[in-house]
Amino acid sequence: MIVTVTGTKGKTTVVSMINHSLSAIGSTTSAICTLGFYKGLERRTKKSLIKVYEDFLAREMHTDFQCIEATSHLLRIGMIPDGIADVVVLTGVERGEHEEIHPLFKEYVAAKRKIYDIRKPGKNAIVCADGLCFSELAQGVKNIITYGFKPGSDLEIKVKKQTDRHADVEFKLAGETVKIKSLILGKHNYLNLAASYLALVEMGIESQAAAASLSTFSGAPGRFERYSVNSSDQEKTVIIDYAHTPSSLKNTLTLIKELYPGKRVCTVFGCGGNKSVTKRPLMGREATIFSDVVIVTNDNPRGESPERIVDDILVGAVKACIVETDREKAISVSLEADCEVILLAGKGAEEQYSIGDKTYNNRSDKTLLQRVCREKSLQLTEFNLEPGHI
Repeated sequence: MIVTVTGTKGKTTVVSMINHSLSAIGSTTSAICTLGFYKGLERRTKKSLIKVYEDFLAREMHTDFQCIEATSHLLRIGMIPDGIADVVVLTGVERGEHEEIHPLFKEYVAAKRKIYDIRKPGKNAIVCADGLCFSELAQGVKNIITYGFKPGSDLEIKVKKQTDRHADVEFKLAGETVKIKSLILGKHNYLNLAASYLALVEMGIESQAAAASLSTFSGAPGRFERYSVNSSDQEKTVIIDYAHTPSSLKNTLTLIKELYPGKRVCTVFGCGGNKSVTKRPLMGREATIFSDVVIVTNDNPRGESPERIVDDILVGAVKACIVETDREKAISVSLEADCEVILLAGKGAEEQYSIGDKTYNNRSDKTLLQRVCREKSLQLTEFNLEPGHI
């Protein structure tokens, strides 16, 4: 049985969540996403998504379930055959992403809508009702199940309580209330949780079993990973998050403010080269509005000038930023900043770094943070939230 997930945000988290939950209840699973190819919970390869998908098509998957992350590019070029999925999920669409592939927003929406063609005849599509583009995504499409905080959604989300360690979340669906104690936090993640729950139920998993297995999911790599950095006279919280769009950066910083009220926040971020340009000043604006200190650095410049990317970001800044184009040095500077919480945004678990014709591996934010802490003789401890420790 195959589930396919697309959308501007949340694809990798939803695929990871579904794969985790199916494994937790004893099913055999395989999954492909931007993190690589998984057999069960074991990552077998870190290849690019297209290469992973080519491998996926070439081999027989002897698993009960297969979970596929479908980018707009994969959908646009027709790489995923029509009529193969038992369940499809569309987490929503936002402007300003992948303009290098889809110059017009209507082309981006059209590519995402191709997810409906992936369905087997008569199968449902699970669609987020909260996004601004919901009507464009849902128009003329049959067999849609909606989810969101928006009243009237088929599955309506209610958050009863949120701490820095867990949240009590309720889903109301067809007169039934389902309670989940979530280890992943923030409004965007509760939407991901709802999408995953609906997908599991559509795949034949009993409601309470789906809810129980989702309650043990503590996050995908590079998505709101938290660390403590300690020296003899101070302790800082460092958060690594993949937030690489204006809205995702705003959502992550808003969550940080909720979890760490009164704490000063330093954000370190950049934007990828040869990618959407229009989002750069918008990210500069969000970072400077919601952070006390902002350090603008490299993300993955590829063939573009790092200085040009920084200049594009600074156009939207509403206050002065520190500029340090060397990302490792930027992380080092952040640890000296007058703040208690540091957000390293934009790369998540991404390990590759390209500039000009040179490509470097093992350059994830976690690797760079570990290196900086060793150089500074700082103690680095991962915030380890195991199920039950709430």
